[in-house]
Amino acid sequence: VNALQNEYVTKFAKTLDGKMPGFLGLFEDKRFAKQFIDEIYGKDSGSQLAKDAVKAFADVSESLRVRFNSAGGNLGKIENYFPQTHDPVRMAHAAEVLQGQGRVRQTVNVAKNWVTGNRNMMEEQKSAWVDYIAPKLDRSKYLDLNGDLMSDADFTAMLGRVYETIITSGEVDFDTSTVAGNSVRGQASRANRGDNHRTLHFQNADTFFEYQQMFGRDSVIETVIGSLRRTAKDVALLEMYGPNPNNMVAGLKRVGEADIVQGKLQMGVWKNPISIHMVNASWNVLNGDAGRIAPGRELFSDFMQGMRNIEVFSKLQSTFITSFTDFPSYFVSAGIHHIPVLTALKNFSTSLGKNNKELMIRSGVIAQTLSSSLVRWGDAHIGKGWTSAVADATMKVTLLDAWTN
Repeated sequence: VNALQNEYVTKFAKTLDGKMPGFLGLFEDKRFAKQFIDEIYGKDSGSQLAKDAVKAFADVSESLRVRFNSAGGNLGKIENYFPQTHDPVRMAHAAEVLQGQGRVRQTVNVAKNWVTGNRNMMEEQKSAWVDYIAPKLDRSKYLDLNGDLMSDADFTAMLGRVYETIITSGEVDFDTSTVAGNSVRGQASRANRGDNHRTLHFQNADTFFEYQQMFGRDSVIETVIGSLRRTAKDVALLEMYGPNPNNMVAGLKRVGEADIVQGKLQMGVWKNPISIHMVNASWNVLNGDAGRIAPGRELFSDFMQGMRNIEVFSKLQSTFITSFTDFPSYFVSAGIHHIPVLTALKNFSTSLGKNNKELMIRSGVIAQTLSSSLVRWGDAHIGKGWTSAVADATMKVTLLDAWTN
């Protein structure tokens, strides 16, 4: 999984390496983000960097789509495709978000409604979201069973169901597979997946960008990288476990459980402590179910992730200094392998050059560093967003990334 993710993310990220605009590499450049979306929808942005980035994204996405279908998937090609994200927390407070109220005010409203007994505000929030997004969609894309354009009533009802699906499914990030785990429960095979997040067809780049700024979850480039990583994970799972990874893993677990039972009968429970629970836990981590956020717990999850980020950047500040011990360790290792000191020094100096960096990029060795360097903090990111940005900034400011790679 990691190998495929690094391979395809690197193909895209190397196009923007060292060229991304944005203050100190922390904040998303809205102008570039808009130019990127303009190019996606075929509108001339006037930016060569945006053109190159969109071409790289289109090429890598198409390559992944073809490989995905070859592995047993069923992912169609769509014009002006760009992965959509939805923030369920903001959608759950759509009326307040559209009024310009912030997260603190939304939390106060929740407490107030709870005290007053007015606890079910879903219909009001759903109506606000539907009224906001309906004029931005291309009605010609929505047909009924007879092939005619949907009526206003059917169109509104369809959007209401989309809203309910997003809200009730919980927050699903790009680490969650769409071919395995709870994402495909009840589906006959993985081949049925593919187009669920493509239900909303926007009129043009402006309407799509406006929606993403209001109810989207990630920055533009972060969305691109996340989408590539998820599709690469799906491809890896399909190639390893076939068109229905859930059934394959379930079958393997049944065989394993039978072996465990047989072992306990022969050796006794205490002498054979092997359990299937670790297999289940590992599978949930791999397919992303372990990181799935249950509906209604998004704020708590954001808070705990923020606390984790704070702990990370508070401890990273001295890591660059302690990493200097890598230098003498390198020469000790060279000596053990009978490499002359001058040769070791020459190899070390060469590794700092541009040619070596390009080799590492092509090999996918520093894919994580490339992708993290492109991620920007958008204005809508609060809570865990700013703490994550500080953690990433600590890696850059302390030169830990550059030194390690």
